[in-house]
Amino acid sequence: MKIYRVAFIGCGRIASIHAEGYKLNKQCNVVALTDVKAEAIKAFSEKHGFTNAETFTDYKKMLRKIKPDIVSICLWTGLHEKVVKYCAKAKVRAIHCEKPMAPCWKDALSMAKAAEKAGSQLTFNHQRRKLPVFRKARELVKKGGIGKLLRIEAFNPKNILDWGTHVVDMTFKLNGEVPATRILGQIDAREGGSWFGIPFEQLAIGWLTFANGVTAVIQSGDQKEMNLGFRLHGTKGDIEILEAEPHLRIKGKGKSTWQVVKVKGSLHDAKNENMQAMIKDITDGLGKGKEPEISVRRALRTTEVIFAWYESALKRQTIELPLKPTTTNYAAVAKATGVKTK
Repeated sequence: MKIYRVAFIGCGRIASIHAEGYKLNKQCNVVALTDVKAEAIKAFSEKHGFTNAETFTDYKKMLRKIKPDIVSICLWTGLHEKVVKYCAKAKVRAIHCEKPMAPCWKDALSMAKAAEKAGSQLTFNHQRRKLPVFRKARELVKKGGIGKLLRIEAFNPKNILDWGTHVVDMTFKLNGEVPATRILGQIDAREGGSWFGIPFEQLAIGWLTFANGVTAVIQSGDQKEMNLGFRLHGTKGDIEILEAEPHLRIKGKGKSTWQVVKVKGSLHDAKNENMQAMIKDITDGLGKGKEPEISVRRALRTTEVIFAWYESALKRQTIELPLKPTTTNYAAVAKATGVKTK
C-alpha cells in the first residue's frame, strides 16, 4: 500500500477539519506542520496526535526540506494564490486548498494554470459534496424521483464568496454537473462585513441558467425563507434539503404528502464521513489517476459563477459564461457605488 507524506500549511481552526480526514486514511502520514505561530502548531499537534511531525514557521523551508506528496493549505483566502503557486513550483504532487479559491476570478485562474503547468493535482475543500444528504438527493433526481428537474431554489447564509462557494457548488452537483451558461445577479452593497480579510455583502440574489435549461435562484443573506437549504422542483414532484430535521424529504410522483428520507448527518457534517471521503478522493486521484470530485475544474466552475455574479451586479446586466479574467468582487461593486468596505 502506497503511503503519502502529508504536510500542513496553516494549523488554525480549519486545519482541524482537514486533519480528521487524514487520520482516517491509512495511506496518509502527516510528517510536517507549518504555521507562523509556534503556539498554533503545538496546540494542533497535541490535539490530533501529530507529535512526530516536523514543525516549521516558514512554508518554503518546509517544502524544500520535506518534499511532501500532499499539502493541505489551511490559510486565509488572500494567501491561497501565492502559496498554491509555490507548492506547484516545488512539484508537490497533490495540493489541497481550503475554499473559497481566491479574492477574484483572475487569481483563481492563475493558480489553476500554475498547478496544471506543474502537473500538480489541485483540489479544493468542497467537502459538502461528500455528505450523505446531498449524495442521496442527487440519486433521487437521477432516478427520476421528481420527474425531470426544472429549477432549484437555494438559500445561502451571508457572503456569496465564502458560504456561497458551497451552495453554488451544490447546485452543480444536484443538476448532474451540467455547465452553467449565464447569470443575472444583484447585491446590496450598502452594508458589508469582512471575513478572513475579504469584504463581503450582506444581501444578494442570483438567477443562474444551466446548459440543460434548468435554472437556479440563489438567495443570500438574512432576509429570506431559510438560512441554508435547497428546494428542487421537477415535472412530477419536489425535493427539500433542509438545515433543520428532517434534512431530506420528497414529494414524489403520485404523492400528495412529504416522505422523509433518512440520511446520516446533516447539511454540515456526518461524523467526519465526508472528510474521510474527501481525503480518499485525493489519494485515489494520485494512486488511480482518476479526477477527484473536488477537483480544481469543478471549483473553477463554482468560482466563475460567483465572480460573474459580482460582474453582473457591477454592470447591471446578464453575464454570459465563460467569464473573462477580471478582478471584480464585492469590494469593486461597493467602490462603484461609493460604499467604503470594512
